[in-house]
Amino acid sequence: MVKAGKVFSVVLVFLMIVSFDLSGQQEKIKVSSDSSYVLIQNSTIVIADDDFTSELPFAILFPMFTNKRSYSTDLNQINLIGKIKEPAKTKQILLNNKDLPFSEEGLFFKVVDLSPGKNILSFMVVPKKGRKIVVNFFITRTEEP
Repeated sequence: MVKAGKVFSVVLVFLMIVSFDLSGQQEKIKVSSDSSYVLIQNSTIVIADDDFTSELPFAILFPMFTNKRSYSTDLNQINLIGKIKEPAKTKQILLNNKDLPFSEEGLFFKVVDLSPGKNILSFMVVPKKGRKIVVNFFITRTEEP
């Protein structure tokens, strides 16, 4: 589909919803927790929430997420520790649209406050060259014992 001189390609993996909004030159991408499209839009790839086989450009070292990118805790906050696989090729990483600094070795650390229920951690990895990658992780905060 061609619109205003830009080409948008959407590859349908399953039938659910991903929404996006372009405002001028800046992109705002919202990925619903039910998303299951792989969206290639301009230079962004959104990895579907039910795609657990695609290789990610980073790994979460702590907490130990399941292979379905989910984790459950009764804590109010967690210490998130991760590592970018190729830090020299990575320009930026964002967590919920906020910059997440990383070391030369690619390590990053963030204290994440959790709300009761389902919490979505939306990561966007911006490489120096190539496509941005957006992927969600999920933390469920249960009631305290």
